[in-house]
Amino acid sequence: MKTGLQCEPLQCLRIHLFREQLDAARIVACQTSRDVVRAFHALVDFAQGKKWAEDAAALAGALIKPAVHVAIVTSGPPHMTHEAGRLAARARGLPFVMDMRDPWSFVERVPEHFASPLWFALAKRFERRAVADAAIVATNTEPFRRVMCDRYPKARTRIITVMNGSDEEPMPPSQHGRRFIIGYAGAIYLDRDPRLMFRAAARVVRELKLTPADFGIEFIGHVESYGSCPVSVLAREEGLDGYVTVGSRVPHRAVMEFLARSAMLVSLPQDSDLAIPAKIFEYVRCEAWLLALATPESAVGLLLQGSGADVVTPDDVDALTAVIRDRVVQYRNGVRPGRLVADDRYSRRTQACRLLDAIAAASSASGARPT
Repeated sequence: MKTGLQCEPLQCLRIHLFREQLDAARIVACQTSRDVVRAFHALVDFAQGKKWAEDAAALAGALIKPAVHVAIVTSGPPHMTHEAGRLAARARGLPFVMDMRDPWSFVERVPEHFASPLWFALAKRFERRAVADAAIVATNTEPFRRVMCDRYPKARTRIITVMNGSDEEPMPPSQHGRRFIIGYAGAIYLDRDPRLMFRAAARVVRELKLTPADFGIEFIGHVESYGSCPVSVLAREEGLDGYVTVGSRVPHRAVMEFLARSAMLVSLPQDSDLAIPAKIFEYVRCEAWLLALATPESAVGLLLQGSGADVVTPDDVDALTAVIRDRVVQYRNGVRPGRLVADDRYSRRTQACRLLDAIAAASSASGARPT
């Protein structure tokens, strides 16, 4: 495939767009035309982000009032917002708070069109600058905080964990009926493989001689397929034909009602050990058993440690079968699940207070005080 792009013009682009030294070898070492194209798109992505950050910082500088504003807080992704905050904080002498709702240079998936070593090199470069200037670096999981501390040991005391959390609005009342329902709400991404859960559930169906009136697995959201294969086909191949229902995206209220009638809510496996799916913070508010397919040392595993949730290593079909079987038997015997949300760790209010207290301390230390 010919792209019309050569390394020499890309080097010129690098100089004009960034006006600084970058590692030319990361472009020159491209082995294929696809590598060159991805490197080019990575370069353009950061060039556009850098220009936006400079414009945003200039606007922020015009809006900041010393008697009113005591800190500059940025949240990402998109993570080039942190570059804007860093520049504005430097210009106005205010503490800079870098709130990372997902990893930046440690991210494990990026869009294919700029999936290049150059993208990760640039991410690391801008991340390093932001961390160096930040009064607080907030990461959204404990494993994420640990890897950031390992990479930036001088910033260790400034890196804290501020998770996402569950809200406090009332949930619909539970609607548990005779049928044991395993529910999944959200999207099935490239790494959310449901097949092993289907395999374990099929074993339980056979062992307990369950009919579709007794047991079912229901999906709603962007859940039609895993990869290129429909979820209904995967279920049939694992022996669950007639037991699995695949719905579409619905309004938020309907999602809450769906969760309220599920006896068990499942979080499918993911390939990012540093992240926690947002759905878990919704699940903990429901009267349902929570089944998380994750390793104990992952962010999900650590979050749910000691909570009463069932955390099962994704490839352990025997353990998965045992958990589903035990919960189905309990349900048939009249036992009903309770909520996990009583644990303060899962509260968005608790997490927000942690961040606000840290910002107040950083502002006080810098001498910035509102009138």
